[in-house]
Amino acid sequence: SVRWMVGYSQLDMEWFTQVIGNLIVYYPSSEDNAARQAAGDMPVCYNPYWPFSGAGLAGSNACGAYGDTTSNNNDMKWDSIDNSAFYAAIEADITDNLTVSVDIRRQDDDITSGGVGAYTGGFPKTLGAVTAGQNGEFSRTLPRIILDYKPNEDTTMYFSYSEGSLPGTFNPSLATLSASQQAEIAVQTGGATVEVDEEVSENLEFGIKKTILDGRGFISVALYDTDLTNVHTPFFSPTYTGDDGNQAILSGNITSQGGEASLNGIEIDGTVILNDLWSLDFTYAINDSEIGEGFQSADTFDLDGDRNKVKGNMFSRYPKNSGSLSANYSKEVSADREMFARMDYIYTGNMYASNAMHAFTGSGSKFNLRGGIDTDTYRIEAYCTNCFNDNQPKGLQQLYDLSGITGGFGDGATNAAGMRIVSIALADKRTIGIRASYKF
Repeated sequence: SVRWMVGYSQLDMEWFTQVIGNLIVYYPSSEDNAARQAAGDMPVCYNPYWPFSGAGLAGSNACGAYGDTTSNNNDMKWDSIDNSAFYAAIEADITDNLTVSVDIRRQDDDITSGGVGAYTGGFPKTLGAVTAGQNGEFSRTLPRIILDYKPNEDTTMYFSYSEGSLPGTFNPSLATLSASQQAEIAVQTGGATVEVDEEVSENLEFGIKKTILDGRGFISVALYDTDLTNVHTPFFSPTYTGDDGNQAILSGNITSQGGEASLNGIEIDGTVILNDLWSLDFTYAINDSEIGEGFQSADTFDLDGDRNKVKGNMFSRYPKNSGSLSANYSKEVSADREMFARMDYIYTGNMYASNAMHAFTGSGSKFNLRGGIDTDTYRIEAYCTNCFNDNQPKGLQQLYDLSGITGGFGDGATNAAGMRIVSIALADKRTIGIRASYKF
């Protein structure tokens, strides 16, 4: 038999973003700043991260150096995107055991990107006028092929190949530069200037799903490999020769291109029913990555002084190895009452704060327990989460605190002298409790 489908989709999006800015800044009560505001002076505001650098609270007035706005005008960007796509799929049973599916998607992205003019006025400053945008269209045909083979009633094997794309974009802040100045920046950004080409992925996946132990268990195994080309990465403060012949720095953040990277791994999950009372659930995953040529790393540039040092490193903020094992107990003690219990062991491997691979979480193992009684009218459950107080952070990320920029924000200042900070999401502490619910 043959099955088919055709369709069309339309999506319009508009947004305004601050590409880069300050971390948390808070203002004291209005009474503290009333006299300063009345005089037209900059208010006093505090960055709570500064005291940790030894400056103390008195030395952490961010507004003195930073101004009352949160970004230079080159760091503000607006986008208007019109995405339209035609797609079609056909699926055919070649034999009783083999099915082939072919999908085609033709997508067009009409993108306009722009910035804003310089801030105006005293305190508070007024956002500048929206500047004329750069417009272009990015089109691509994306295929997907799936082979589904079922050698017997208990086993399914599949293979898929697909392509994906991240549409191109624009760096509107480069539009006012001359052709020779843009050429200087293109050397630094993998060829990206005002227009940035599409990012493309090629994806392979092979998997097996199988019922085992005479129907008492199930296991699924999937292997995948993804190649990324022309990866988009942020590029901070590119340089060029100014009209006066001296080196100039573009304040802010633009998008570079030309990076390569690969993702690959294996993911396993399954269930085994041991007997009428006990069952086991398990998962295991290896999710590896490798950054290749042309990847413009702001992290290794900032921390190691070399953008290219990122080659061979992993992507940040997710573990290479992870897994879990769960034991479930369930017993019917009467016609309307069930006793239950569950234990979870969860392993999470090491995670890095950035692709420079310096700060990391270390690995962690967490145990959760719960048990109780469930009836038609009520449920009572005792529980313990992270029972042994494992302290592996849930995540961490390198951040740039730009509140040390010289001069007020919005006046074209380019001297980013703020601290480098690792923001950490701490582990949840051990929690012990009782839950009760009643059905009526």
